[in-house]
Amino acid sequence: MVIYLSLLVLSENPNYWQQIQPEERLLFSEKDLIKPNSSKIFKELKNLSPEIVYFTQELEKFCQQSNIENLQPLENLVNNYTGAKWSFVPPTNPIPIVTSPVPVVNPAFLTN
Repeated sequence: MVIYLSLLVLSENPNYWQQIQPEERLLFSEKDLIKPNSSKIFKELKNLSPEIVYFTQELEKFCQQSNIENLQPLENLVNNYTGAKWSFVPPTNPIPIVTSPVPVVNPAFLTN
């Protein structure tokens, strides 16, 4: 969720990258995630696009959960917002794997 929301924000507003401290992280610091209600970045994100506001609010809910089992999968959150479903159905006729070896052709300079 942190990665998804960070990429979403940066795709809409690349300037946020320059606003954060030069650390090895995305938009959110550990402090932001521990106390989202007092976080500057959480407040700022709530003034952006409706999609960013939605996922910011969902991340706040995540941060308040004490049991990881109660967290919704990102797939569900995206589906709730967009109405689209992520799904992967393997093809019924998989592409055959070629098992015969590819002939090796030596370059001309090695044939003498």
